[in-house]
Amino acid sequence: VTPLGVFQNNFSDTYIVMTAVLVGSLFVLAGWLSERYDFKKHFSFTYILLGGNLALIAALVGLIGNEMLLYFVPLALLCVTMVWYARRTQSFFFLLMGVVYGYIGITYLLIRMLDGIDQIFWLGQFYFAFTAVMVIYFFLSYKKILGTAK
Repeated sequence: VTPLGVFQNNFSDTYIVMTAVLVGSLFVLAGWLSERYDFKKHFSFTYILLGGNLALIAALVGLIGNEMLLYFVPLALLCVTMVWYARRTQSFFFLLMGVVYGYIGITYLLIRMLDGIDQIFWLGQFYFAFTAVMVIYFFLSYKKILGTAK
C-alpha cells in the first residue's frame, strides 16, 4: 500500500482496508504504550486519535462496503478500547468515538439481519425511536460513565 494508492478511492480492495485497520490499531497501541511507559507521552493523544479514526473507519468500510462480517470483530474491539480509554482518561471525545462508530456498525448489522422480514419498517421505527431515547440518556449521563460526576 502506497500513500498515493489511497487517492485512487478503491476502498473495495480488501488489502487496503485490512492494512488500514492494522496500521490504525498499531497507532492506537503505540499511543497507549507511549503513555504507559512514559516515552513521548505528549504524542499519545494524537496517536490514539488518528489511529483510532483510521482503524474504525476502515473497519466500517470493510463491514459495509465489502459486506464482510469479519470486520465487525476489530470494530467491536476498537470501540470497546475507545470506551475503556475514555473512562481511564475521562475523555468525552474518545467515549463519543467508541459509541458513534459502534452504533453505526451495530445498526448496519441489524438492518442487514432484518432485511428479509416483512415487519422491517415497524421494527426500524421502534429501533430508531429507542436509540433516540438512548442518545438523550447518554448525553444526560455521560459524566457518570466517565466517572466525573459529582
